[in-house]
Amino acid sequence: MLDKPLRPVFVTPESDRDLSLSNEYYNVILLTASSLVSCGHKRIQGFVYIQGAADDEEAWAHGLTSSQFWDDHEKLLSCVHEGELVNEIQRIMGSVVPVTKKGDVSRIGCTYIFLGTGIAIPGHATILCVSGDDSTEQNVLHLHIPRKAKPLTIMTQTLFPAAISFAIKHGILDHSSISIIAVNSSRDLLDLSIAVTVILLCLFFDEQGIFPSSKAKLGTVNDRREQKMTKDIIRKRLTWIITARGHQAERLSRQTLKIVNTFLMS
Repeated sequence: MLDKPLRPVFVTPESDRDLSLSNEYYNVILLTASSLVSCGHKRIQGFVYIQGAADDEEAWAHGLTSSQFWDDHEKLLSCVHEGELVNEIQRIMGSVVPVTKKGDVSRIGCTYIFLGTGIAIPGHATILCVSGDDSTEQNVLHLHIPRKAKPLTIMTQTLFPAAISFAIKHGILDHSSISIIAVNSSRDLLDLSIAVTVILLCLFFDEQGIFPSSKAKLGTVNDRREQKMTKDIIRKRLTWIITARGHQAERLSRQTLKIVNTFLMS
């Protein structure tokens, strides 16, 4: 469908301001913070990869998501100084209204897992990712990460096992529905809800998103974890989530994904 070829234009800290763009091509401008060098042990398109050189948005985006960027991109791109830009991002982040009343929930593929934001679904067994105290409701499990807790320790030793036990207790082995809800749109709660969902999808559903009937009555986590877990399996379950909840799962943190991998593959 293109009437002209694509032409990559690499822009590095050493590049001239004149990019010499030609109208004979569709110019694809590629920015990198890495330096252009004549040699190196990790050579990528003439560049040496520098770990942490602005290739990880968690280090420089200040929590800004892609959708928030495009909603306010004109104001963001009009900023001249870095301090002005950071202030504008903080203004955008401060104007985000937490989702606490309105429910926004989606079913993950053909599984019995529902993921979303808002409040617990009445009558549904719900794992609620919150920032407060435990729930007194019988069919609701509150999960939260204390401020001073190490995420790896609290998630692998407490939160994930609690979520698995809750799911088994409330009938996931008998095809009952389980909802995982983040009470608001803060990044920590969204990450936790996605992590718990990946755990349950990996442990209780096969590659087609179906609970294997031959194992439907197994009642222990160890029985379900006899299968060898791989990053490909985990990545596929994460793809299901992104398909159903792209706006919720668009920026799962690398740290959280590593914790999920550690828990499932250990």
